[in-house]
Amino acid sequence: MIYAVFLLAVFMNGATDAANSLTGVVCCRILPYKWAALLSAALNFSGLSVFSSFSPKVLKTVESLASGGEKEAFAVLLTVALFAGGAWIFSVPTSESHALVAALAGVTLAKGQGADLYKLAFITLGAVASALLGALMGAAVCFFVKEKAKINRTLAIFGFALSSFFHGAQDGQKFLALAVATNLLNFNGFSVILVGAAMFVGTLLGGRRIVEKLGEKMTDLSLRSAVSSDIGSAVSLFIITLLGIPSSTTHTKTCAIAGASAAMGAKVNKKELFTIALGWILTVPACIILAYFITKTINWL
Repeated sequence: MIYAVFLLAVFMNGATDAANSLTGVVCCRILPYKWAALLSAALNFSGLSVFSSFSPKVLKTVESLASGGEKEAFAVLLTVALFAGGAWIFSVPTSESHALVAALAGVTLAKGQGADLYKLAFITLGAVASALLGALMGAAVCFFVKEKAKINRTLAIFGFALSSFFHGAQDGQKFLALAVATNLLNFNGFSVILVGAAMFVGTLLGGRRIVEKLGEKMTDLSLRSAVSSDIGSAVSLFIITLLGIPSSTTHTKTCAIAGASAAMGAKVNKKELFTIALGWILTVPACIILAYFITKTINWL
């Protein structure tokens, strides 16, 4: 049962979080959705493999927050799956990274232990920093990308590849860290493939509505803004991942799109942006409370 919930949580990450890296190449009709999802899956896997092997700082940060056994892991994973599923129904691109960390805090509180406020503050700071850095980098790159340049299609694929790679480096490490810390999986090649495969299926089957939310409803994404947001968010994630901060790829990419669009003078739908931001704000308290009560219920049963 717990392995099914683990795969469901990773699947929902693919549907609500990993899909954001596809926004530019799909909305600008550079790649068909299915081919973009397949290529993104390979790059997610590559990012997870490279960083978990050579620079596993994010993995170690999340692993240090996880404790307990299968019951605790089940509560965390069920919380993430339920929250992400609710967000997907309303087409809100959420951060499973922060849902995961908040759920860990909720489980800790339910066990009567004090949460590590320093690490929670560190991760919250990472969320804010990734959003701000994404907006700034998206706007900054926009000034170097020329309108209607022939190279823009190539740059769009390059930016999409980088975004997908760093999504794997960030979110893949977090789920793998939880599984390893609670003895669900061993840290090996099979575990990396399992996480990557579940993420791919989620992106392929459920990610299209997130792409539409970011690239069509929040703003009318042009090729120039797609290139700028992809490269800007990828550079931001590269910096944050090297520092070992568990950040949100969703926060980074969404703000990079908004920053690039604003720099071009394009209209950004403030209502849609507010809905997305509200989902981010509610993530931490909602997941702490949900994980707390799921843990109490499991212990009672």
